Amino acid sequence: MSATPATDSTPNDKSSSSDQNQLLRFIGTLPAQPPNTLRLFERPEYFTAIGADATYIATTVFKTTSVLKRLGTHPTCTLSRTICESFLRDALLSQGQRVEIYRAPNQQQQAGEWQCTVASPGNLQQVHEMLFANGDMVDAPLMAVHVSGSGEIGVGFVDPAQRTLGVCVFTDSDVFSNLEALVIQLGVRECLVVEERTASAARRRLVSMLDRCNVVLTACERALFSAKNIEQDLARLLNTAAPVAALPELLLTLALGPLACALQYLGLLSDDSAHGTYAIRTHSLAQFMKLDASALDALNLLHRPQMPRNMSLQGLLDRCRTAQGRRLLAQWLKQPLVDREMIERRLDLVEVFFVDAERRNALRQTHLRVFPDLARLASRLQGGARASLQDIVRVYQLVNALPALGDALSHTAAGSEQQDAREAMVREEYLGPVRQIADSLGPLRDLVETTVDLEMADQHEFMLRADFDEALQDTRAQMDSAMDLILTQLQQVSDALDLEAYKKVKLEKHASFGYCLRVSRVDAARLRGKPRFFELATLKTGVFFTTAALRDAARAWAEHADAYAKTQAELVREVVRVAASYCPLLAQLNSLVAHLDVVLAFAEASASAPVPYTRPQVGAEVLRLVDARHPCLEVQDGVSFIANGVEMARGRSDFAIITDPNMGG
Repeated sequence: MSATPATDSTPNDKSSSSDQNQLLRFIGTLPAQPPNTLRLFERPEYFTAIGADATYIATTVFKTTSVLKRLGTHPTCTLSRTICESFLRDALLSQGQRVEIYRAPNQQQQAGEWQCTVASPGNLQQVHEMLFANGDMVDAPLMAVHVSGSGEIGVGFVDPAQRTLGVCVFTDSDVFSNLEALVIQLGVRECLVVEERTASAARRRLVSMLDRCNVVLTACERALFSAKNIEQDLARLLNTAAPVAALPELLLTLALGPLACALQYLGLLSDDSAHGTYAIRTHSLAQFMKLDASALDALNLLHRPQMPRNMSLQGLLDRCRTAQGRRLLAQWLKQPLVDREMIERRLDLVEVFFVDAERRNALRQTHLRVFPDLARLASRLQGGARASLQDIVRVYQLVNALPALGDALSHTAAGSEQQDAREAMVREEYLGPVRQIADSLGPLRDLVETTVDLEMADQHEFMLRADFDEALQDTRAQMDSAMDLILTQLQQVSDALDLEAYKKVKLEKHASFGYCLRVSRVDAARLRGKPRFFELATLKTGVFFTTAALRDAARAWAEHADAYAKTQAELVREVVRVAASYCPLLAQLNSLVAHLDVVLAFAEASASAPVPYTRPQVGAEVLRLVDARHPCLEVQDGVSFIANGVEMARGRSDFAIITDPNMGG
């Protein structure tokens, strides 16, 4: 992280000495700090770190120890919320650290009242909003592993962002090469294993492999790996009408204990919003090419911090317009297809949009740009308390955009038989599902139009329609009456000052003063010597002022607005609950949009390359590359790349030695 001036980033700790003493006493009651774990204490407007954590943050975030203060004998360091969000993203997602955040209810720092939130690289749900409020959401699957004495490995994994559970069983070598391939394919950030008093040789090899993949290993008690209640647990979590006992995943008994451990570690069973929202699948290693950490690094497949964009394949191909598209691109790069039919289908879709530049540009520039991150929206809706009417309105705007997306996807011009077959594939893959989802989301659109004041939403004021509820209607009438008085005052004051209303005398809704008036600093001279005008503040933008009548009307409006907000809060929760029932449809739409976005990105990257890419012909017996170019090297400035040819045939040339210049000796 870049250094940030302490004066801008470290809030002054204004807590009283009594609060500080209470915090000191509370710290004394805490157990020993686990290794690789940071502790933060949340205050009303900032976070505090104490002891070694404070020194670590001062040197890594602010690059100086001058920001440190003292609490008793302990050094302390404070972080604003914005700086803390950035620090936590780096600590959890890049450094592989765990974090404990202690919060006091109602911001009263009293011993025994603090609530602890624990986050780790594979368990981000409790800090999800803080981490990704101002950036793309990151998938953080969690894996649990059991190694049997016979060499078989059972794996259970959970992806809370995608609401997916998975199991996998396979045999492996002593160096865990298959498990390493699975870690790469899933993009795992944390792995749970059974705690061992003394690390065995196999455990040391497992730790070494996970270290190469930058995966945090967490040892758990053996009791957490019990699958005794797994059927009941899955019955609560899965969104399926089929009997849980009949699921084929339950036949993979070696993976059920790890899955049970992952569920317990994430606390999903105690999270009501998770119940009935998950799907389960069996992962097969054979469906993708096996990659290990060395291959990822040597081939520069994934983008790394501080790496120039075009130095990685991910950076070169990332022409995505949506957050979900960018996540899927990273997933596809870690999961190369090996099935010829699936490869050809993906190539067919890319070629459709490679050839049709007009449709490709319309979809990328106009339609995909308006799509929000549906996985994040669905997560907020399913979380209930975190969702707001603004989220509902964003879903509504999305539903209204679907018909135009369908029109852009459709293609009516007749072509060759091959082109018609590929257009049929576009209709099957995208157009048909988009129109079906749009129809299914129609009732949600009707619900929003019935309940939400969309005119106010256009002004970024999110509230329910007054006529949706009688109590709301009465309160809204009082708000409108107060607003009429405010507007009357605006006109009267403008006439008294001989200034034009709205242009010279502006109505403002100030964070501290509520509704008041503002004139430029030049026109403020007209306020002097007139006792009916009360100046509130002078800023660069002008002078804020009010009158007794305006102040009373503004106060009345604020009181009615508060009453309106309290009345509608319960109604909003009900609207959110109904909207959350559409999350499975939103998940389908999210997957569709991500898939379309990546295919369009491939087509755009292919068409805009220095020399446009050529579609490969996929065969089973011969690999023949003619004038092959490295896609990253050819876009580097000052590099003159020499194209090379390669030919390998099954049974004739299965092995090739690749050399660099000056390697003849």
